[in-house]
Amino acid sequence: MSTDATLTSLIDSLLAGERIGIDQWPSQLGALEDWGLVAGPLGIELPESLEALHGEAIRAVMSQRAVAWLRGLEIHSAIGSTSDRLLTLADAGSIDGMVCLAELQTKGRGRRGRTWHTPLGGSLALSAGFNIDRSLADLGGLSLVAGLALIDSLQHLGLGSLALKWPNDLLLGGAKLGGILIELKTAPAGQSATQVIIGIGLNLQLPARVRDAIDQEVTDLSAAGKRIGRNDLAAQVIGNLIDYVQQFETGGFAPMREQYDVHHRMHDRHCEVRIGTRRVHGRVLGVTNFGELEMQTDAGYQVFRGGEVSLRERGRESD
Repeated sequence: MSTDATLTSLIDSLLAGERIGIDQWPSQLGALEDWGLVAGPLGIELPESLEALHGEAIRAVMSQRAVAWLRGLEIHSAIGSTSDRLLTLADAGSIDGMVCLAELQTKGRGRRGRTWHTPLGGSLALSAGFNIDRSLADLGGLSLVAGLALIDSLQHLGLGSLALKWPNDLLLGGAKLGGILIELKTAPAGQSATQVIIGIGLNLQLPARVRDAIDQEVTDLSAAGKRIGRNDLAAQVIGNLIDYVQQFETGGFAPMREQYDVHHRMHDRHCEVRIGTRRVHGRVLGVTNFGELEMQTDAGYQVFRGGEVSLRERGRESD
């Protein structure tokens, strides 16, 4: 049985109230804590703070526009990657209006090939599919659009001290709270729109063991003293993603450019851009109409696209 299938079976049993002894935990899966599970006096236990995801609960608090857009909602106990699931569905047809969530990811991934840690109940792992009828050049600003949707969602739920870091990080108090991964898929035959998958990971309550395994400064909502229900959060994020993406499809990124600069932590700061082994120093001027980074560097005005580019504030090693 695969890792995903094994974890799905175990988590489904725990969610159903079944008792599973510690000796029944497969040793090949490593430590319980790596997956967000707990070794209790009576056996394996779910995290005390776990609020399980439920489709009906999410739909009940979604906006009417979001409900009308939603064509399918999948919730998995354990899955390799929610974005990989939508990529698979895209092979068979349109994924516009499809959303996939998971209690736990075994192969979650972030930008530049990094692992995205998704322990049980400790994160919101969500991927949404859109058909977007804009040029590939325009789609470069989409991760910035998704970042604005996340800011809007969390502010609506009462969270402050948020910022964005170009091109795809959500920060809380300067530490990474969430990330965005955009993936493109060729449109089905007969369609001009590009199929886009927006993958989102938000840290809600990371176990200490998981936090220690991450090679950058991270935070979660619990550290900010916020307990936001996962179903409410999922509904808010889905609704705002839909609204922002539809605005983007109509008018592109340019109308949101000023809004992004307001929320961009690095705006008007002296930073370093890393492209492989190359280092470029300068002051961040803003972002372009296509979501590129504008900088006044030692060599003059330069523009950088996302891809494999890394941006960090001078004097800070975390990325």
